[in-house]
Amino acid sequence: MQQQITNEQIQRAFQYWKMGTFKQCHLERQIVPLLADNLRPFKIPHEGWLRRCREAQMLTLEQVAHKLEVGRTAYFDLEMREESGSISLKKMAGAAAAMDCELIVGLRPISGQLFSEEIWRKLLKESVHDHWVRSRPQHLKVQALLAVVKRKMVDSDFRLRHRWSQRKSVK
Repeated sequence: MQQQITNEQIQRAFQYWKMGTFKQCHLERQIVPLLADNLRPFKIPHEGWLRRCREAQMLTLEQVAHKLEVGRTAYFDLEMREESGSISLKKMAGAAAAMDCELIVGLRPISGQLFSEEIWRKLLKESVHDHWVRSRPQHLKVQALLAVVKRKMVDSDFRLRHRWSQRKSVK
């Protein structure tokens, strides 16, 4: 009789995988603050952040333009480009700095989970029911699950189904 893999074994396999195979742990530590419930997705206000910040500080176009060492029209163009979505992050950060502000930009999964948890969920869904995992004795299920997960990570069909980057399978 085949015994099911336990939640504890799945969690142990996840921790081994995360520390050994998943190579992005250092990046995940950087996004943890971005997963806070009180952070909301970016929405550009109708008048734009640059204009909103400039007016909140009671600065004129001329004052900000002077700090940026550009003309009034050139700075006004930056505000207009932000509103239309065509300003670069570099230009936006420069304009923010001229107003003693900072631009904060980050990416996070929509689910609010870490990247490793998102990837593991996809890998686990197909790996946990693999015949090889199910047929192993209970004391070898963690190692079996890890082996199947590693195999899935380089399987080109699996990667294609999940819209991951395509690279040749290493078998």
